[in-house]
Amino acid sequence: MNFQQISDVVKWSADFHAELGSAYTRMVEVTEVPRVREVLRYLATHEQEIERGLRGHLQQTEPGLLGGWVRGAPSYDKLQSLQKLRSRMDAETVDGVTSQAVDIHKALQDMYQELAGYAELPESRELLKNLRDHEEAETRRMVRDIGWYEST
Repeated sequence: MNFQQISDVVKWSADFHAELGSAYTRMVEVTEVPRVREVLRYLATHEQEIERGLRGHLQQTEPGLLGGWVRGAPSYDKLQSLQKLRSRMDAETVDGVTSQAVDIHKALQDMYQELAGYAELPESRELLKNLRDHEEAETRRMVRDIGWYEST
């Protein structure tokens, strides 16, 4: 993956969340554990919400800011880690699903942080840091909400 502009990062992120949501939906169909199915449905919806937010961001953010340049790419290890996490998802236990979802979101946070270091403009760095912070907030919300599924 080669990001050239901030808009490339946001588009890739929206696509990533859409693919992750689809993966959770497919897992619902093959999982027999009711609690795990509930959590997977929640995660699929959660990822769709994040995707919609990112796509909205593309439409609402000043074009000059989205056109800011990123003079570097995330490390190969970070990208490999994201791909491995997404391709080897566990749908056997609520803890397994939750742990992997958290790991994916933390890997995205790390990627945004790394890309912020490559952004040319302070405004572009700030936008990438905001994406990182939003991802962190979504991770906390996700863990809280999944905890509710476990307690009911």
